[in-house]
Amino acid sequence: MGRRKTVEVPDEALECVMSYIRDPRDRSAASLVCRQWRRVDSRTRRHVTVRFCYAATPEQLTRRFPLLESLTIKGKPRASMYGLIPQDWGGYAGRWIRHLSSGSYLSWLKSLHLRRMVVGDADAEILTAAGGCSGHSVLESIVLEKCSGFSTDALYYIAARCRNLKVLSVTESLVDERSGEWIHQLALSNTTLETLDLYMTDLEMVGVRDLEMIAANCPRLSTLVVANTDLLQLGGVLASATKLKKWGGGQCFGSQEPLAAYERFHLNFSGGLTSIVGLNFMTSMELSAVLPVAARLKGLDLQYTLLDSQSLCRLISLCVNLEELEVRNVIGDEGLVVIGTTCKRLRKLRVERGADGQGLDDEKGWISLNGLSVVAEGCPLIEYMATYVSDVCNSALETISRCCRNLTDFRLCLLDKEENPTELPLDRGVRALLVGCPRLRRFAMYLRPGGITDAGLAYIGQFGLSLNWLLLGFAGETDKGLRDLCSGCPRLEKLEMRGCWFSEAALAREVPKLKSLRYLWVQAYDATPCGHHLSAMSRPFWNMEFCPGRLLSAGMGNKDFVVDGDTSLDPQVIAYGSLAGRRSDYPCSTVFPVV
Repeated sequence: MGRRKTVEVPDEALECVMSYIRDPRDRSAASLVCRQWRRVDSRTRRHVTVRFCYAATPEQLTRRFPLLESLTIKGKPRASMYGLIPQDWGGYAGRWIRHLSSGSYLSWLKSLHLRRMVVGDADAEILTAAGGCSGHSVLESIVLEKCSGFSTDALYYIAARCRNLKVLSVTESLVDERSGEWIHQLALSNTTLETLDLYMTDLEMVGVRDLEMIAANCPRLSTLVVANTDLLQLGGVLASATKLKKWGGGQCFGSQEPLAAYERFHLNFSGGLTSIVGLNFMTSMELSAVLPVAARLKGLDLQYTLLDSQSLCRLISLCVNLEELEVRNVIGDEGLVVIGTTCKRLRKLRVERGADGQGLDDEKGWISLNGLSVVAEGCPLIEYMATYVSDVCNSALETISRCCRNLTDFRLCLLDKEENPTELPLDRGVRALLVGCPRLRRFAMYLRPGGITDAGLAYIGQFGLSLNWLLLGFAGETDKGLRDLCSGCPRLEKLEMRGCWFSEAALAREVPKLKSLRYLWVQAYDATPCGHHLSAMSRPFWNMEFCPGRLLSAGMGNKDFVVDGDTSLDPQVIAYGSLAGRRSDYPCSTVFPVV
């Protein structure tokens, strides 16, 4: 029998087909077919997300994808947002920016998104200095999300040199505010801006007149989120932004102004407004500013308001078209009942912890199984649910699994307000969620000792067939639980565990069984002082770093770790897949590579 003849598809036809493949996983699979398909994928890939900045080098990225138009790079581990890793751990953007600026890559790159990275003013200057034919940067979108290390000087470079900028976002970044010249420069030089997002940045030198000029000069402005600006001073800005769809950041400074001023404020909103975020320190006195537009809202962020449960219920009861809601647990079960009976189109619900977590002077909220059950039964379209609860039981999780078939992301954290929760462990509820929600991809359970036993971990391994991210807090009893977990979860890419006291030897022995794993973070486990068992986890293209934690004594003679209820002082290990080899910018005093 002769060899089967193959007909090679012309590159032009293959490029046309590739343009319809948007999912990066599908593109990666297609690139493995043959060299031609890999070459075409390399030439036609327009967007890449580097999930961890040390997973590859900038040179490797641009060699593989030389014509990128959009690039997202994620830096520090997610745990850095909670102060759980050393402050100087790494995540520096300088090397990436210098390489991108050294060649012709910035002639193609239009969008750059950096998340949890350290970005210096010099980095921003280098990034924006590489210009196109007009001498100005061709970048149209710059997003610095949860970043640090830069000042308003960096924003000035961006405003002055990126004349075609459409998106500028520094949401939740730590910005050293030196002046307000950057916003004035942006107002003078830009007419294409569509998004300006300063959410949770504490930038106070943002002039209202400059904002009014931006709103008037940028006819496509659809998202405007500012920081510490008096709400009532923003009326002219909102009146000029006729295309505004998302707005937020106006700060309420008490009830000094007459109530009528807030009652008239809604007249400034554009007819297309569908999302409001960041109404900082709003009380029930100023609530009338947004009540008239509540019925058309699809997105609402009330995390930093000072509204009590009654006021929150009053507002949410009018939001019949709401799809995304973020609120503190001050809303209580009463508020969750209102959500379940009113917000039938809800797709995302996030309930953060209240006064004890943010220092806000508000009433204590109580979220329990009753509220969760009503939301599950009343919001069947929900896809994302993250809640801090005071009490929970298996039946509530079973209700969620039965009613929320579209759930893709579920996160639950049990607070310590209730000494004796209704029911622990939650093994049966965990099993129900994994079986009843077939689309579940991201799953987090942060409970307390005894919240999930070895049997619950076995359920996760057996039924978590679609999970690609898993966070566990204070789960498991013995190393057997870890063994059963790692024997399953075939698609798990990221595993984070805290307060799960598995032995170091078990970690090194069982974790390599997770064949799809790309990232591991474990803190507060049964560690050896030097992490010497971790070397058994070694494999090609796999970097491991050990942080021993703070010791009781300055000398190394005392090997006991500080244990006072604060697990942030306990040892931790970070491991990740990498084509770049061992990094060289780790802090020598707190992070030790494992060979």
